[in-house]
Amino acid sequence: MWWKCFVRILPVDQFIEDISVIKKLGLNVIVVHGGGKNIKKKLDENKIVSKFIDGLRVTDEKTISIVENSLNELNSEIVK
Repeated sequence: MWWKCFVRILPVDQFIEDISVIKKLGLNVIVVHGGGKNIKKKLDENKIVSKFIDGLRVTDEKTISIVENSLNELNSEIVK
């Protein structure tokens, strides 16, 4: 089972509490960061307009390297 949670909408302390409750229920939690804001910024800089289907970004061959670079930069910031 999985679900997507937007921490920018949900207060961080609530997010942490929810994870704690899930763990107490004996379930495992994997947190994967998003990168939509960073990706949008980089695509805007390159004058590339994103296409979305059902809320998911359609990433074609033209944009995948920009998306990968953007997420790698974000990863570097997170692990500092």
